[in-house]
Amino acid sequence: MLNFNINFDNPMGLLLFYLGHELGDFVWYIPISIFVYLSGRSINPKVFKHVLIGCGVFMISFGVYLALNIIFFPPKM
Repeated sequence: MLNFNINFDNPMGLLLFYLGHELGDFVWYIPISIFVYLSGRSINPKVFKHVLIGCGVFMISFGVYLALNIIFFPPKM
């Protein structure tokens, strides 16, 4: 059984975690960005604009929720 500690005391484990995380981001976001690009060209521009606005409103709302959650319910240490 392999045991990789991910901390600054084990730089190889930290490096492998970082590289794996970045690789996962590329594997996920490249197809998503291609899909969004192709969708924007193939659907009605007004519909695409509303979809983007909806996504933006969702992201802003989620960010406000997270910020307020930390302010009103700070983590216990």
